[in-house]
Amino acid sequence: MPDRSSLGEYLANSRYILVLIGAGVSSPSGIPTYRGDSASGRDNADFATPAAFAQRPAELFEYYADRRSMAGAALPNSAHFALARLAREKEHFLAITQNIDGLSQRAGHSKSKLVELHGSLFGVRCTKPACDYVIADTTSMKDQEYRQLSKLNCPKCRLGILRPDVTWFGERLRQDCLDSIDRWLLSVPRVDLMLVVGTSCNVFPAAEYIHTARRKGAYVAHFNIARDDEWIEPGDWYVPGDVATTLPRIVSECCT
Repeated sequence: MPDRSSLGEYLANSRYILVLIGAGVSSPSGIPTYRGDSASGRDNADFATPAAFAQRPAELFEYYADRRSMAGAALPNSAHFALARLAREKEHFLAITQNIDGLSQRAGHSKSKLVELHGSLFGVRCTKPACDYVIADTTSMKDQEYRQLSKLNCPKCRLGILRPDVTWFGERLRQDCLDSIDRWLLSVPRVDLMLVVGTSCNVFPAAEYIHTARRKGAYVAHFNIARDDEWIEPGDWYVPGDVATTLPRIVSECCT
């Protein structure tokens, strides 16, 4: 296994870098995990499904309005800023985030080097697959205005209704997101390093990108409080602890 103290040096010398961002990156900012919202006392599994939206759209918008407000009140932490710094300093860099809170962008992470795999709390789109109507950023909307969207038909096609632009359990990931990742992987001759940050790798197909990176030659570094031996292989780095502390320390060694 590579010596852990060499990770900063290896990161500094890496040219092609892929990152997978999980809920553990935003937890230090006070954002609950997607599957269990302890802050509101409600379980995402009760709301994050197409069936829930079909049965009670107003209640679902109420729920997402609360999550949207929570995310808007939160602040990016040092892990978000460390990844944004890497995105600025490394030309061939792509981060795949499973988070929907928008904190990476607010830390200054370039949109061209970030894929929001599960969508955004701040986006709204039409329910009709053939309609491309999207409100990409509802940040300026007041909560009451956002909640009223549940009562509106799509202003473009007039056939669909509006819904949060997030991927729910049982839904396919957005093809444009998958295409963006595939284009990046095809554009680089190899992957030198993959950073797996704040995720236990139990969400598919996001975790499959670890295998893809390995096939393109990547060493893998895992930053997480809990060790997941199912995904850690000989030759990987595992850096335990709060990613808001551990990741910035490694990045500071790389970007001095």
